[in-house]
Amino acid sequence: MGAKFSYNYLNTTSSVDNIIVPQSGSFTQLATNMTVPFIGAAIARSYQTQLDHQLELMPFIGHYLGKGFVYLGVGPTGSKTQTNIKNLIGFADLRGKLPMSRVRRRISPVQAG
Repeated sequence: MGAKFSYNYLNTTSSVDNIIVPQSGSFTQLATNMTVPFIGAAIARSYQTQLDHQLELMPFIGHYLGKGFVYLGVGPTGSKTQTNIKNLIGFADLRGKLPMSRVRRRISPVQAG
């Protein structure tokens, strides 16, 4: 039995270009004080996540087998991340269902940019 604490500086980045993100929400009409729900889609040119630091605490149990060691451990991790979304455009449909074909046509200027 034991525990392992480790720190890693990863400095790694993951990016996705031209994504469509579903959205939902509501707004309140000032004149009537009525809340109106909406659905829609947000289009982003780039979605980027960066992982800098990672801490791990791994309690484990194990067994020595003569030529090796087998162990099992589970524990928490903590990570410092940063996310950047570039050129986010939101579309809302206030009357019902927003056809995704209309949203996909709108993404073409983003792809050309």
